[in-house]
Amino acid sequence: MVWTLCLSRRVSLAVVASLLLVPGAFRSAAAEPIVPSYIYGIADDNEIWQINPVSGQQSFESTYNTGLTGQSNAVAFDRGRDQLLFLDVSNNLYLWNKPLGGSPAAFQQITTSSSLGISSSLVYNASYFNDGFWFFKEATNELVKASLSYSGTAVGTVPTFSGTTSYALTGPTPASGNGFGDIAINVNTGILYAATSTGYFYSVDLASPETTYNEIKGAGSNISLQLSFNEDFSILYGHNYTTGAWYTVDVATGDLTDLNYATLVPGTDRGFRDLGGASAIAVTTVPEIDLGSFGSAIALLLGTFGLLERRRLARVAGLAHG
Repeated sequence: MVWTLCLSRRVSLAVVASLLLVPGAFRSAAAEPIVPSYIYGIADDNEIWQINPVSGQQSFESTYNTGLTGQSNAVAFDRGRDQLLFLDVSNNLYLWNKPLGGSPAAFQQITTSSSLGISSSLVYNASYFNDGFWFFKEATNELVKASLSYSGTAVGTVPTFSGTTSYALTGPTPASGNGFGDIAINVNTGILYAATSTGYFYSVDLASPETTYNEIKGAGSNISLQLSFNEDFSILYGHNYTTGAWYTVDVATGDLTDLNYATLVPGTDRGFRDLGGASAIAVTTVPEIDLGSFGSAIALLLGTFGLLERRRLARVAGLAHG
C-alpha cells in the first residue's frame, strides 16, 4: 500500500476515512472502527465495478473495462491476493490482477471452457476458496472446484489452472431448482452459502460437500441474489440484479435486511450480473480536501495505520490461501 502526502498539506478523502480506522484518532478508543468493504462485481457491459455498501460510506464506480463482448458472469475474488476471476460469455476463465493497476498484464485469460469442462454448460455463480475457483453447473447439484497453482507469493503472481474436482450434493431437490443466483464462501469457516434464482438459501461445508447440504430456506422463500461477504467475512451482502437493491443476509436464517441502497449501472436499468468478494483497499483515489494544520499529525497517524493494515492483510491473506 502506498500513501502520498502533498507538500501543500492536501490529502485525499481516502486519508480522512482511514483515520477512522486508527484507534483513538478523533474518537473514543472503545468505538469499533468502520472498515470499508470494496466489493467487486461485473456489469452487463463487462466493466468491473467497485461498490461500497457500508452505511454512511455507500458508493460505486467503474474500475476496469475488460473490453470483452457478450455478458460475463461467475465472479470470484481472491481476498488474499486481491485478484478477481470470472467467466466470459463462452465460459473461459479470466483474471483481473488488481495489484498491477493499469498494466496490460493486469488482465489475461487463465484457461478455456473446455479445460474447465463447461464448454456446453451454463454457469452463473462462483466464489474463491483454498486456491480454487468454485462454481455450480446451472440447474444441477454438481459443485466444481477448478484448482489453481501459484509459482510464488509475490504480489501479482498469476495462477495456472491445474484441474477440476466435482462433488455431487444431496440437494436441492429437484436439482433443477439449483439455478442461480450466486454463491459466497466464508474462508474463515469453509462454509459455502448459496442463494438460488428459485428462492433457496442453503449452506455446504466444503470439508465434506457431498454430505453437508443444509437447506436454510426452501424454494420461493427469497428473491434471487448476487452474494458477497465483506472484507473480513463478518457480513454477507445480497444484491438484486433486477432492481439494484442491496441487503444483508442472515446466514443462520436466510432473512434479508434492506439497506435502502440501490446501484443501477449507468446506461442500463439493471444492477450487477455477479459479485465476487471484497477488499479493504480501494482501486482509485478520491478528490482531495485541505486539512490545514492537521497535515503533520495525519502523516504520523497514517504511517502507523499503514503498518497495522499491512500486518492485518497479511494475516487475512494467510487465511484466504489456506
